Parts: sequence; structure tokens; C-alpha cells
Amino acid sequence: MAKRFIELDAMADNFRKSDARFPGGDQKLRHFYYGLGSIEGETCGCGGYETLVSFEQKELLVREWLVKKPQSIAAHIVMAKMLINYAWRARGHGYANTVTYNQEKIYKDKLTQAGILMKSLNPKDDPQIYGIYTTIARASSNPRPKLDSIYAEVTKQYPSLFISYSNRADILQEKWFGQPGELSAYIQSLLSSPGGENGKIAYSYVADRLIGQYSWQELYTVTGLTWPLVKEAYATREKKYGMNNNNWNILLSLAVAGRDIPVAKMAIQHIGDDWDSDVWREKKYFTQTVAWVKSH
Repeated sequence: MAKRFIELDAMADNFRKSDARFPGGDQKLRHFYYGLGSIEGETCGCGGYETLVSFEQKELLVREWLVKKPQSIAAHIVMAKMLINYAWRARGHGYANTVTYNQEKIYKDKLTQAGILMKSLNPKDDPQIYGIYTTIARASSNPRPKLDSIYAEVTKQYPSLFISYSNRADILQEKWFGQPGELSAYIQSLLSSPGGENGKIAYSYVADRLIGQYSWQELYTVTGLTWPLVKEAYATREKKYGMNNNNWNILLSLAVAGRDIPVAKMAIQHIGDDWDSDVWREKKYFTQTVAWVKSH
């Protein structure tokens, strides 16, 4: 960061105006905020961006950024991301019955601070603001009406902000805020709303999110996802944005769950030895999967 505040604001502004994307379709703006908003701590929930820089060290810089550039959208969002990451680091990712009173208090206090910080921003000025709204709403009392409202707004304003659809799928799981059958109905609805190319890519993003939460045996029986539609969705995504290594690793897992050996073998060719720990956790699981595919 090194106090290069003007350059950082210019970079964020360029990402917003150009809607720059990485291979696979992720917005560069989202990763820009994930990187700058990361803090030290294994349970920070920093989106895969590890850092040895403490919250306190970064806070000094970002507070200076806010003083020197009080209208900076980026500075506000980075500070809010840091507060949210601090909240998750304090709470941890365990179930509610494992969280102490002090952990919960810090968690809610930091999320409240993030919410106050965001009040001066218009979400129409930056799509990533909606992600912060969603995180804060999930921890609030009676969250579902707030989450429904945020989703309606963000998908109307930014129909190709695909992370919104995977966030929605996560929310609609029964273990969170969904009713029986609601997740399946939602997934099917994506092909008509937003529909078209965006609907198919949104479907692939939902598959990305859910593959890590269900076994291969469960994925296509309890979620509403179907392998033929996942396959088509990924083909649409690859044609539009290309694919990164994480995408190919996920596609391999999705194809194995769908018992589609040709697609699994194609994914393996793209991956080579570049297995993704976010997908497989340990190399042995990737190696076992590759061996199983090649034996067929």
C-alpha cells in the first residue's frame, strides 16, 4: 500500500469503469479489495489472500488514506473489509455454540463499525458494496428480509456480478436461511432470471460454491444442480471468459461427481500437476481422483 493512495484510487476507478475480469469471470475489483483488506490471521476469512501484516499496521495506513481522501470509495471499502476480517478472526468459523461471549461481542462490534463506515457510500457507485451489505446483514437480527432486498437490488443493478448468485445459493441452504426446496427452485430459476449467457455463468458460480459443501454423492441429488446443465454452464463460461486453474480443478471435481470421464480427463489435461489446495485440501485426494479417472 505504501501510502500510494492516488494510485490505488485510480486503479480501483479503472477496474470499476472497465469491469475488468480475470480468466474465469471474477471481477478484478473484487480481488483488489480482498487483497488490500486482508489481515494477519488464519481465521480472518480473507478470501485466500494471506498476509503477515496485522490489522493495526494496516489500519494506520487506511485511516490516513481516509483523512487525505475522504471521498475515496476504495478507502472506505478496504477499511470495511478489514473490519469484517477482524470480526471473523475474532469469532472463528465454528458453530454458534462454540463461540464465546467475548468472541461474539468483538464480531458484532466490528461488523457494526463496518456498517457505519459504509453509510456514506452509494452502492450504485461500486458493485462490491453489496457484498459487504450481505455479510453484515447475515449477522443481523431477522436477516432474511434484508438479504432478499440486497439481492434484488444487486442483481438489478449488476446482473453479471456472478458472486451475488453464489452468495444467494449459500444463503438459501436450509442450514442458513432457506426453506425446504428453496435452493433447488432458485438454482433452476437462474436459467430464466437472469437467463441467457449470464444465467448459465451464474449457474456455474453456484456449482463452484456448492461443490465444497456436499459430497459427490449428494451434489446432484439434494441441491437442484444437474450435471448436464453444469457442463453447459461451464462451457459458456469458458467461451466468455476463459478458465483459470482453480476453475479447472473445480470442473474436475464436478465432472467426477457427474461420472463424466471425458470431461474429467479434459480437466486433468489442463491442470497437469497444478492441483489446487482450495479444492482438494490435500494432494493425496487430487492424486486419488486422477488415478480413478485414468483407470476408466
